[in-house]
Amino acid sequence: MKIQDAEHMSRRRKRLPAPGSNPGASLCAWHIGDGIWHIQSRDAWLSKVLREAKLRRIAYGVIGGHLTIWETQDFEAMRPLMRRHKGRILR
Repeated sequence: MKIQDAEHMSRRRKRLPAPGSNPGASLCAWHIGDGIWHIQSRDAWLSKVLREAKLRRIAYGVIGGHLTIWETQDFEAMRPLMRRHKGRILR
């Protein structure tokens, strides 16, 4: 291996953790009535996915770890995301 290659490898950026891999990071959702659902995200990557899905952010945490709450009327579109990231649906 050339010296330049070794230097390049040492300067590589560390990989980001997989989304939802933090112990406290997760999704949970609950029905509040009239077909409206709230989805809570504790992971910034998942919040970005929800924002890109055009959900409306209705609350966020200011102190402590990441926390956002989103509102949707089309929960069926969110079910695959909930299932993929082991989200909990509260009753």
